Amino acid sequence: MGEPGEVFDNLLNQIDNGEDEIERPCKSLDNHCIRNWLHDHSGCKKTYGSVPDPLHRAQATEQVPRINFTFSAIDVSYNGLNGRIEEFYVNRKTDQVVFAVEFRNVVFQTNNSYNIFYRRAKEPVVTNSYYIIRLSSVIVTATIPRIDNLRYDRSEHFTYSNDPTSSFILGPTTFAHRDPVVQKVALALISNLPVNLREIVISEGPFLMANFIQYTLCDFGIKVI
Repeated sequence: MGEPGEVFDNLLNQIDNGEDEIERPCKSLDNHCIRNWLHDHSGCKKTYGSVPDPLHRAQATEQVPRINFTFSAIDVSYNGLNGRIEEFYVNRKTDQVVFAVEFRNVVFQTNNSYNIFYRRAKEPVVTNSYYIIRLSSVIVTATIPRIDNLRYDRSEHFTYSNDPTSSFILGPTTFAHRDPVVQKVALALISNLPVNLREIVISEGPFLMANFIQYTLCDFGIKVI
């Protein structure tokens, strides 16, 4: 979400950063304390609900560039977005809040996925199918700049998943095409599924975190798409 220059500056500030400038205003990590802190430092509107389960998303695009593959899905449903807060602290040196949430037993699925296989100097091959992705655990860490006037619209998200039990189910028509590129992508996807899944999950971080924060803690007025 952040501007490229601001993101680079924030990363530079984190080099050799120790614990000296870190403050923990909500040591118990309870929702009430964090909700109040976010409100007091941004003016966001307090919320007390939960993320709908399932939560429906009109469209989602997942890219796997290392194997030249993208799938763009319509009407995706998400389950398991009511996460558990794992970390919350203020870093005065970098002038940002660090907020981490673990999401467990996450499932996102669709019956209408357009699977795009890239070909060199040609139009891509496109097939249509369903998919189901299951993640036992994924941790999203958000860095939100401007401690005294939080700018969630410029936040950055870092998605971590090292879960060997995650699964990715694709419909039988996903690879139903004679072009050799399609079969090559199928082999590359299946042969290294854990790595490919982590690459897919990276792009989901902002969506998971923004919904969790705005439904359960404080609404920053960010339109989540």
